[in-house]
Amino acid sequence: MPNLFIRSRQAFLVLHKHPFFSSRGEAKSF
Repeated sequence: MPNLFIRSRQAFLVLHKHPFFSSRGEAKSF
């Protein structure tokens, strides 16, 4: 369970850094 949380956390940070996802606000909804 903790591993999944860490993975989703990393994905969130990566998407947040991505300009496309960031501008669309997909990272925030994630």
